[in-house]
Amino acid sequence: MQKNKIRHFLPGMRMLKTTLAIFICITIDILRDSPNMVTSGISAILVMQINMDSSYSRGKLRILGIVISGIYSIIFYYLFVGVLNVESLSLLYVILFSLFTIPLMIIFNLLKLSDGIAIGLIYYMLTCLSSSGISDPLIYVADRFINMTIGLCVSLFINWCPPLNALGRHYEKFKNK
Repeated sequence: MQKNKIRHFLPGMRMLKTTLAIFICITIDILRDSPNMVTSGISAILVMQINMDSSYSRGKLRILGIVISGIYSIIFYYLFVGVLNVESLSLLYVILFSLFTIPLMIIFNLLKLSDGIAIGLIYYMLTCLSSSGISDPLIYVADRFINMTIGLCVSLFINWCPPLNALGRHYEKFKNK
C-alpha cells in the first residue's frame, strides 16, 4: 500500500517532457546569449501537449498569432508614434492602443483563428506597452518570434523523439503498477 502512495506522487511523462523542454530552451538561450531567455521556455510550456498532433496544432496557432500580432503591433506603433507623433504611453496612446484591440480581434476572427485571439492580444500588449517593445518594436517582434520558434521546435522534438516515447511507455507502466 505504501508503494502505491509513493507512485501517486511521481510525475507523469508530460511533466517530465515539459521539464526537459524548459531545460533545453534555457540552455539554447544561454548559448546564443539571448537577452530574454525565458520566452522560449514559456513557449515550450504552452506548446507541450499530450501528443505530437496536439503540440503541432498549439504551436501552429502560436506562430500565426505572433506573426499576425507582431506585424499589427509594428504597424500600430510606427503609424501613431512614428508618423502621427503620438507620445508612447501617453493617455492618447493608451486610448488608441485599447481601441485598436478591436480590429486585431476582428482580423483573428476573419482568419478563423479565434483561438489565437488571447495570445495575439498578449503579444500586441507586450510589443506596444513594454519598455523593450517600445524601445525597438521590430527587434522585439523578431526576438519573440525566434524565441517562440525555439520553444515550438524543442517541444515538437521532445514529443516526437522515439527513444523518449519508448522510455515513457515503460515509465508509465511502472508508475501505474
